Amino acid sequence: SQQATEFSKALLAAHLQTVRGRFKEANKAPELVAKISCALCRYCTEFPVDRAFYEAGLDCKNAKAINMSFFFLNRFLDIADAIEDPENAAIDNTDFMDTDIPSPYDLDLPETSIVTGHQLEEIRDWVLGWSMDQTVQQKMDLRNCDKCQAEVYCANLTCPRCKTMHEPCAVTGYPVLKKSR
Repeated sequence: SQQATEFSKALLAAHLQTVRGRFKEANKAPELVAKISCALCRYCTEFPVDRAFYEAGLDCKNAKAINMSFFFLNRFLDIADAIEDPENAAIDNTDFMDTDIPSPYDLDLPETSIVTGHQLEEIRDWVLGWSMDQTVQQKMDLRNCDKCQAEVYCANLTCPRCKTMHEPCAVTGYPVLKKSR
């Protein structure tokens, strides 16, 4: 039923946030923390969307995954700008078209952003610096689909081309692929 599906999504989002919190408390496994945060963007209907992208960006930065950090923090800034000035919101969703991350146009934006003031300017400085750095690319990590071999966003549970579906890992939220079982 639709209610069971919605409940399962909310439960998995809460579970992943708890697992991530435990890793962070123990100051362990920054790569797993980053993966969990990236996977949680898929569930941004369950908690504030700006928080999802902010945490994914910061956790990727802490895991030294700068390309992914740039990718998520740039989206966070777009969302923060849209929250600040909804009349002039222009969030480009092109980079997220073939992902299972909901479009910001399908979500209710929070009334206030999770980050403001000095913190927001610091993130803008990081993103601007990365945009000038030739070694940093604003792109998501990709993998090949098990079935059709199309390149897909690494955290997608469903291939946008052939529609092959995977179960989410209970630890990271990433797809459980045949080759990793």
